[in-house]
Amino acid sequence: MKEKNEFCVLSKNLIAQIESKLQKWQESIESANEAQITMESSSEFFDQANREVLVGLEIERANRNQKILAEIRTALEKIKQGTYGICEESGEVIEENRLLANPLARFSLEAQQEMEHEMKMRRRN
Repeated sequence: MKEKNEFCVLSKNLIAQIESKLQKWQESIESANEAQITMESSSEFFDQANREVLVGLEIERANRNQKILAEIRTALEKIKQGTYGICEESGEVIEENRLLANPLARFSLEAQQEMEHEMKMRRRN
């Protein structure tokens, strides 16, 4: 029974995080729309370089949002499959505190640290 309650807490935490992300994205879209209107109404103050920088920033933001959305979909699919909270690297259960802090965590703390260490070692070589 305790596992079911913990799972409900984690699921609610994940849903809350999704709602928070969606709210931020909505605000971001509204902000971008306002910026576009402002830019159009005062286009003489913006040169081509500034426009390109703004477009680049919007593309970066869109890419980041797509990545987060993919992580959310993966977490939701894992919940459906009953594999949520299982480390993709070691197959061990991810620590409860880690999942509460980051419901999208795919790896245990130990596995994450090991992967980061290996990546750092590859960069040095």
